[in-house]
Amino acid sequence: MNPAVHDLLRRALLPQLSKEAQDSLNEGLTSAEEHLKTESFAAACRILEELDRRYPENPNVEILLRKTRERMRGGDAVAFGGGNRVQETSMAAEVRPKFPSEPSAGAALPSARDLRELSDLVLYARRRVRNGDLDEARQLVSDARMRFPDATGLLQIETEIEQAGALEHSLRSIRNALKERRFDEARKTAEPLLTASPANQAIRELLAEIKTQQDQYERQQTYDRGRAEAERLARALKFQAAIEKIEQLLSDFPADPALNEDLNRVTAARDLHTKREEYRRGQAEAQSLSDRGRLDEAIAIISRLLEDFPGDPALDADLKAIQAAKLLRDERVRTDVLINELEILFRNGDAEGVRRGTKQLHLNRKEPRVAELLDWAEKSIAQAREIRGKRRRRGPLLIAGGIGVVAAAVLVAAIVGLPAQPTPITVQPEELAFSYAKGGNVPEPQSFQIKAGRPDQRWTTASSAPWLRFSKMTGMGTSDVDASVDPSSLSPGQYESVATIDSASVQKVLMVRLHITEPPVATPPPPQEVRIEPSQLEFSYLRTGPSPPSQRFRIITIPNGQGWTATGEGAWVVPSRRSGAGTSDIEVSVNPSRMAAGDYTSVVKLRSAAAVKSLTVLLHVIEPERFDPTVNCRSDQYNGRYTGTITWLGPLKDGEVLTIGNKNVASPGRASGRELPGCPVSITTVPALDIQEPSAESNYRQIRFTNKSGHAIDSIKIIWKVK
Repeated sequence: MNPAVHDLLRRALLPQLSKEAQDSLNEGLTSAEEHLKTESFAAACRILEELDRRYPENPNVEILLRKTRERMRGGDAVAFGGGNRVQETSMAAEVRPKFPSEPSAGAALPSARDLRELSDLVLYARRRVRNGDLDEARQLVSDARMRFPDATGLLQIETEIEQAGALEHSLRSIRNALKERRFDEARKTAEPLLTASPANQAIRELLAEIKTQQDQYERQQTYDRGRAEAERLARALKFQAAIEKIEQLLSDFPADPALNEDLNRVTAARDLHTKREEYRRGQAEAQSLSDRGRLDEAIAIISRLLEDFPGDPALDADLKAIQAAKLLRDERVRTDVLINELEILFRNGDAEGVRRGTKQLHLNRKEPRVAELLDWAEKSIAQAREIRGKRRRRGPLLIAGGIGVVAAAVLVAAIVGLPAQPTPITVQPEELAFSYAKGGNVPEPQSFQIKAGRPDQRWTTASSAPWLRFSKMTGMGTSDVDASVDPSSLSPGQYESVATIDSASVQKVLMVRLHITEPPVATPPPPQEVRIEPSQLEFSYLRTGPSPPSQRFRIITIPNGQGWTATGEGAWVVPSRRSGAGTSDIEVSVNPSRMAAGDYTSVVKLRSAAAVKSLTVLLHVIEPERFDPTVNCRSDQYNGRYTGTITWLGPLKDGEVLTIGNKNVASPGRASGRELPGCPVSITTVPALDIQEPSAESNYRQIRFTNKSGHAIDSIKIIWKVK
């Protein structure tokens, strides 16, 4: 019979529904259509299947259910297991009325409907896999397995789901590596995936993202290292090299505000350093000229510096001290010139002229030579007055004789009895300068020479400054004298003292200057730090087997070179080195041969001047495995799974052996997931690795693998499938 005619007859012969049932049917159909509009096919399918159960063979329900399943399949009309399930269902529905007494005809329609429903579920599950909704796909396949336990065709979609899960796990591992900036590891994991699935756009986009982020990271590293290098050069006062480094960075990172700020800061620091150097050199040169008595040149240099550094207190103090020394020296020269003029009057016997000159010129009467000349003048004038008085008493006769006697006496006194020309004495150098920083070493003594005119000429030294001392207070003839200073009780600043060297009627002066500065600011030592990478090591040991290989950790010290010691807190923990200095790699091995099965924890203590750090060491001691019996996975009594996934987390170093056995007990590392069923299985891994399949020796319950990749592996996705 034509299917269209058959549908018309069925509609005409539909049993009459009550109003309540019809309203419920209409409400269900409306709800299903609403779900279809929003493409909620699973929800629509569940509603229509419930309506089909309550109102069997209702054409409205069947037509809408058929459309829903077709849309769930995404237009794929090829049914699961081969053949068109929609056509098979229609044919079975036509055959059943024609052969009502035939059992096979009666069973054909439910069988076709079951196959059609199974096909729809599988196709919808595939669609969920393509959309990345693996949990819903697993739930659909699990429901299908419960409803159709004998459907061997479900193995294929289960494998597809597990493979999609493994791919998702790999992509997640790649993203984690990318997040932690392990770019090479991420790329090495992604490239085999793209080779296996060249049309996978997600893998291609992920590889492009790896390259982009790696380029950005390396560019940022270049930027950070360049700025740090420029900072180091600037701190070392290598300003030109620092400026060139920043300008090189600006060529790669134009208009970067931080780099422009660095350039301005280093340029300003260079200019300031140049001015400070000019200041220091000028001040040192002025001090040197002042020490050599070239005071006018020293004043000129200090004046030029004050034009560049106006108001500088140290320069102002230096200028005042040098100007005071110059005034003192000029006064000394003027006094010597005036004394020479008085000595000329003295030699001419002009006592009145000597006394008058002393008073008119306001000479210091404490000056020894001035005192001698003035004393002679006053005595001579007094003697002349006495002689004139006697002449008046004796009369005219004696006047001539008195005058003659007096004249003779004066002449004899002028020749014999008057003071002789004073013996000269000199001091070289005429100025001494000391410098002292508070808290530092006391300046070394400095020498000056007293040069006497005669070997027997005596002299004395004196100073009014309590901080100035001389090695000799008195002496005779030419001699060297040490001048020393005691600045311990003085505050920072400029100090001067005029010392005198007296010899009979001659006096010389020695100018002594002391410059005291603040103590230098102590530069704090660089911060010390010590780190351990990684902070934890984990070992697994199968009793009666070989000891696990050693593992490595790194000690990082800042600054590099500081000393450290390493000690294992447990007898079974053995570090390869007990002490060292600077950043180092240390091997840690364990000796579990006499330890019972169980989990153990110990530490390696790292001690340095900066801190005490601890490396945690974990050890899992495992009893030798006793395998469960073999299982016949092809038997009708087998109720286990036909495929499964095991996830292993490491690390597994190059050359190390991985063993996964009963209950997913792994050595080393940890394993989780569906354990092996105990029958022959095929193995697929992500990433692709050469793993030895389970054998009869372990009752098909153990996987062994030797890492020959040339690098460490931190995770493996193992997919097993019953053969």
